[in-house]
Amino acid sequence: METEEPTIISAPGFVGKTVFDPVTNKAIDPTIKVDERYINTELGPMALTPGESIQVLDEKEAGELLYIKVITDNPYANIYLELDNYRNDQSGETHAELLYDQRSNNAEGQFYIETDGSNGKGYPMVWNPQTSPTSYKKVIKLRVTNSLRSNANTYGFELGMSARGSNPTPIQPLHMGGGTFTHSGLAGAPLDLVASAIANPIGATAGYTVDNVINQTVFDSEGARLAEGNLFAGVAGKPVFRRDRAASNPKSGDIRGVQKHNGITILPAEQPPASALSAIVIACTDATGFPGTIDTPSTSTITFTGDNSGLNNEFETGDRVFIRNEDTVYFPGQITAVTTTTDVITLTVKPGLKTAFANIIMSHPSSPDHTQAICFGKVAAYSDVSPDIIVKKIIVKRKRFVTYEG
Repeated sequence: METEEPTIISAPGFVGKTVFDPVTNKAIDPTIKVDERYINTELGPMALTPGESIQVLDEKEAGELLYIKVITDNPYANIYLELDNYRNDQSGETHAELLYDQRSNNAEGQFYIETDGSNGKGYPMVWNPQTSPTSYKKVIKLRVTNSLRSNANTYGFELGMSARGSNPTPIQPLHMGGGTFTHSGLAGAPLDLVASAIANPIGATAGYTVDNVINQTVFDSEGARLAEGNLFAGVAGKPVFRRDRAASNPKSGDIRGVQKHNGITILPAEQPPASALSAIVIACTDATGFPGTIDTPSTSTITFTGDNSGLNNEFETGDRVFIRNEDTVYFPGQITAVTTTTDVITLTVKPGLKTAFANIIMSHPSSPDHTQAICFGKVAAYSDVSPDIIVKKIIVKRKRFVTYEG
């Protein structure tokens, strides 16, 4: 059950009233204004590009902080709070750090996480004093920052990563390949809708998941700030799909165009098959010792078998792969080797998949039964060029007593 937000009622006061000496009837300090009232600030939704901040509050005043709630689509959004000489951290805190620290219960004078974010509704950080409001006498500042940096390994292979900028170090590279996404309500949906659902997994059992992976650099990171959660959750890691020529539909209305984000091309337009195709059978072996290590990663072998499939192959070493089977999308990782015959495409990918599958049958691309529901090709992500963060909502409730002008 979600915690209810405290109610707030605007109180009467003398807005902009200057303090006067009762004897001389002269202003004691014209820069001090009595401005006693309750103030409720609500913002969102909004998108923050990498390095961008939203300054929610930057006020010279005395008052009481009653409540803060910040909900973002990524657990690495940085929340900075300053009250007089207090700072929640020199560079702020993230939901991912609080999850790692298990700060999930309310405590006076600090942020806590309301949920772990797995429900698809975002990553909420809350400041909610129970005993009495948090007083401040001079300054209140609140800032939300996107500190993410671009990364071309989302849905690929990455078992070693260090903190970049002001970000803490994730203990798990949950953005890498080797995982799956399933949404039972999207079995026949187009690829673009599935991509949006992965970025905003409302109604799914879980978001994109990859099991049993560890960021190996954390073992040599004594004293480092550690965090837990997918570094590129939300729109930051939204996938971009491009079907291989052997999986695209020659009907011009179903050839998908150039894939862009923020005006930057991520993947080129799809191409129709160059040779006639039959139905294609897709199989993938399990990756022994998944996910392996940085130096010796585990691998899976994927085969696409059907008339002229090899003649239509577009895969290259280094590409990241997706395979869709109706309501489930597999992300086996990055290609390390490609071999083809006329009728077979064989890929070696790292880290591969823990669980093998066989006999996914993609119907003849020219047949009426062929749709985007069963297909395969290259995958990239918004994080390749600009891992944005969506600030879903910011709520701040405070009581102001006086303001300091000048």
